[in-house]
Amino acid sequence: MDTSSTDSSHVHPADSPVPPSFVGRTGELAELLGALPRDRAPFLRPWLIVGEAGIGKTRLVRELAVAAEQSGHQVAWGQCWDESGTPPYWPWTQIIRQLQGLDSGTDLARLVLGDEAGEPDPFALFDAVAAELRRAAMKSPTLVVLDDLHRADLGTLQLARFVVGHLADFPVQVVATQRHTALVDRPDIADHIESLISIGRAIDLDGLDLQAVTDMVGGIEEAPGIRAVTGGNPLHIQHLMRSKAQVAAEASSSRGEGHAVGGSTGPAASALGEVLSSRIGTIDAQSFDLLAALTVLGEAATHTSASALLGLGVDQVIDLAASLRTAGLIEAEGMRLAHGLVADAVDAVVAPDRTEDLHLAAALLAAATGAPIAQQAHHLCRAGHQHRLAAVTACREAAAVATKSFAHEDAITHLNRALELLDDDIDQAEARFEVSFALAGALERTKGTVAAEPVYRQALDAARETGNQLSVARAAARHGISFYADPLVQIERAEECRSALAGLSDGDSPLRARLLANLVAAEPLAQDRKQIAAQALEMARRTCDPETIGMALVAEQLVDLGPRTLSRRLRSSREIIALAESSGERDLVVRGRFLLKSALLEAGDVRELDAELAAQDRNISAIGEMRFARHVLWFRCMRAMLDGRALDAEHLAEQCFALSQQLQDPDGFGVYTGQYGVALWLQGRLVELEPIYVDLMHAEPENPLWPAVVAWIALDDNRPETARGLLSSLPDPEAIPGGMHTLLNLFTMADIAVAVGDDELATRVRDALLPYSDRAVPIGMGAACFGIVARPLGHLAIRLGRVDEGIAHFERAMMIAARMGARPWLTDSQLALAEVLIATGSSDRERIKALYAEAVATATGLGLTVFDQRIKALSEFNLDGPDPVISVTPARTDDSSRPSDRRARISVLGTFDVRTVDGERARWTSRKARSLLKILVARRGAPMAREQVMAMLWPDEDPTELGNRLAVAVSTVRRALDPSRSLSPEALIRADAGALCLVIDAIDLDVETFLDEAAAALEAHRSERNNATELLQAAIGAYQGEAMPDEPYEEWAEGLRSTTTAAFTNLLRALASRASDDDNHLLASETLRRLVELDPFDEPSHLALIESLRALGARGQARSAREHYIARMAELGIPVRDDQPETDDAG
Repeated sequence: MDTSSTDSSHVHPADSPVPPSFVGRTGELAELLGALPRDRAPFLRPWLIVGEAGIGKTRLVRELAVAAEQSGHQVAWGQCWDESGTPPYWPWTQIIRQLQGLDSGTDLARLVLGDEAGEPDPFALFDAVAAELRRAAMKSPTLVVLDDLHRADLGTLQLARFVVGHLADFPVQVVATQRHTALVDRPDIADHIESLISIGRAIDLDGLDLQAVTDMVGGIEEAPGIRAVTGGNPLHIQHLMRSKAQVAAEASSSRGEGHAVGGSTGPAASALGEVLSSRIGTIDAQSFDLLAALTVLGEAATHTSASALLGLGVDQVIDLAASLRTAGLIEAEGMRLAHGLVADAVDAVVAPDRTEDLHLAAALLAAATGAPIAQQAHHLCRAGHQHRLAAVTACREAAAVATKSFAHEDAITHLNRALELLDDDIDQAEARFEVSFALAGALERTKGTVAAEPVYRQALDAARETGNQLSVARAAARHGISFYADPLVQIERAEECRSALAGLSDGDSPLRARLLANLVAAEPLAQDRKQIAAQALEMARRTCDPETIGMALVAEQLVDLGPRTLSRRLRSSREIIALAESSGERDLVVRGRFLLKSALLEAGDVRELDAELAAQDRNISAIGEMRFARHVLWFRCMRAMLDGRALDAEHLAEQCFALSQQLQDPDGFGVYTGQYGVALWLQGRLVELEPIYVDLMHAEPENPLWPAVVAWIALDDNRPETARGLLSSLPDPEAIPGGMHTLLNLFTMADIAVAVGDDELATRVRDALLPYSDRAVPIGMGAACFGIVARPLGHLAIRLGRVDEGIAHFERAMMIAARMGARPWLTDSQLALAEVLIATGSSDRERIKALYAEAVATATGLGLTVFDQRIKALSEFNLDGPDPVISVTPARTDDSSRPSDRRARISVLGTFDVRTVDGERARWTSRKARSLLKILVARRGAPMAREQVMAMLWPDEDPTELGNRLAVAVSTVRRALDPSRSLSPEALIRADAGALCLVIDAIDLDVETFLDEAAAALEAHRSERNNATELLQAAIGAYQGEAMPDEPYEEWAEGLRSTTTAAFTNLLRALASRASDDDNHLLASETLRRLVELDPFDEPSHLALIESLRALGARGQARSAREHYIARMAELGIPVRDDQPETDDAG
């Protein structure tokens, strides 16, 4: 029974006196006991005990803890609190304290890293906690309890996920309790709880059954009524019974002095809150005041603290507590309230001014005893308007502590509360600026620049109100340097920076240099950008401020990310990292590593790149800030490409895109198209993304990259005329501006020039590329790799008759690819060299055979289907025979006509389940994609306009901005159905003429199978065919449940649901009719029962069922069926038509 919550810093749950009898949960307890870790346990999944308030979650885990200790396990208990007065990671702090045998300590980092830890990064902190748990588990198997997980802060949940993932080989079992409403009440933690649930197991506690209630109350007569009132909620039962006892005790005398309580006071109140209010209303005023004090103190409640708040002696408090403990209102040991619902009931009735007085007293007590600043802030915020400025100061200090501990969500909570206290007070503009500015920084760390943007503007407005130019400059410079893709935002940011610069003195200062650096980032097309970046760096160096120098170096790189600046970028990136590490600026460290990895990829220095990737995973893994966690995925995806792991790259690209959408990252889609495009190219499927690139070409006609990419895709798809038609759209190679896409632009133009261009274009592209023959081609800033520059240089040289040069380029491409471990591009270069050697009549057959054999082995081993046609063409050349000359660029055949017997299977009857063409359960990475497939299934093969689909999936968004997102969703569905891409993209989902449709003839759809069988069976029934009954039964068997049961409120699902339900009903009616005609009363009664279940008010089916049961001689069932019929007709006010009640001796 969830009748108390215990903080292990006061008393260990297993040491608490056992509450009233433990009933009704023996099965759940046995299951949990069976899951306890042993000395050498395999991976132990976390367990979540879920249920409503008071249902017995904590009591069940208490019993588990007692049994675990008795069997030699050590138990560590962490109590979660939903108040802002607890330090970051408070439940884990409690757990570590218990494992270390300590009674004090609120700083988790100090507990696990020691006093000399300094400022650890998130990984170091989390890893140290996991190490502490590992050490404990090595001594004895360990049970870790996280009680009331629905109250946890985000950091606690992130740490829980980390611990579970990093202790797979150790005997540590994590058990957590959580309320049903957690995912609704706390959307901020929903994803993290769902993540734990996805890898764990859950026990969903319902109310106690009648026998358990009887055992609990000790009386069979009262039990049914009590269960009906309480729903079997143990805490509700407990307080209802206590309330009944009090009423009985006071029935013969007038009520003593008490505290007036509003609301229902009846002992049979229907809600637990009302029962608690009723009980609280019976206590004396002094006891009630103690309850109010304990409610205010929360987890810090002790005899001493309550005495200090109330001005009572400790002995007096002890006496008052004893009576409250007897009443079940405070815990069995210690001084905290027995349940959160008790606190809710007290809060509802205590006078507001009394609450404020108690909170002020608690704040003063917390300050006097050196309690965490968060605890002081919590109380000051509730101490009344006159103390709001002190509360604001405390909130700011608490936010700073939380930020230092990487508990950024806690910091946001504190700062939001401070901002609410300040409201729009014109006299507090400076304070509003400071709070808003800090809040914007916290939001940027957790949710990204876009989410922080409105608060940054709020801070700037407040700074302008103050008239303080330094505050205005700080607001404009923000907390670092950020990049913006939206032109309107760029204009606004540039104006902010220029205006702030005009308000500052002309002398050198770190603030002025930072504003200049931000101006460079805000104006990507400014003519004086290079000069401003140089000015910022020179000034920053004069100020000798490490962080400012680092920011200025970032701005210098942004001016030109093209291949000409690679050496400088490598140097400055390393300098940025060194400066940032020396000054402890973790944000700047991450930016420096990001820039360095991009440069290392282009340089082909994979050894250092891999070392940086390892360092990055340590510094910004998924436990860190989400805006930087995407960088982890960026480079993991790129590394998967180099390894040739196409499917892994595809999945990582999806994860990266999902994270960018959470962050509202405007660059997210561009990164996704680059990563996803390479992953598809490796699988020979790049043409699937051609519509997206065509849209980009039209949307950004000034960007020279898109025509080259579209033409390159056309060549890859064996459409040279399309590529030739785009030649006029290609820029002069020498006119391509320096930037992150320069090499990609030249790389694609090189292949186009070789295939469909003239010698002049080939010469100009060759000349532009030659300086970079030792480079790899990055997409974006290292988000993906597109190839090795030397390979297209080889083809350009061959095209221009420079055979020896061309062969040398291919050799160099192979060397670079091998050094990088870039296996797909090594294969590409090997095939290219083999093709050229054959085409030029080389006599070095052994070399050709070796190149071919290695390329085949790699492509086959990795499943790189992009090379299939080239390998096939080479295989047709007889290496031991004459010297035929084959095409250097073999034609690609269209796979779309290739027949396949494999079919995807989609189930929507009773559940939603998808099996791929390979027979595996489909993997879903997008809810929108799932919804899209369901919508198309509901349309039953009928085409839908793209605009209509977009309106269904994104009803509140501008359709002109949704084309790319729909294209991604369509591609995701195609991939889910055919992950190996063995079929043409149009084989399963057709997208043409502005419409989408599911090709239902190519997919096994349970709903279509059922409807087809239903139609055939009903036609046989109407035609009186001999096999009609068998067909009807088979069709009914194909109905696995209601269509789209997981989409009960979507209008698009209702049509299919109605159609299938009607068909099922008609089948039942037909079968019941035939069974009755054939005197098969058993079959008739079974079928009629299903009809009645389907429609409880179907009078003809009720009557037919009664008759069938009578004909079977099942009088008792007939009587029951008749009673059910009478009750249903009574609900409709319809007189019954059956007037033959069953006899008592019916069988």
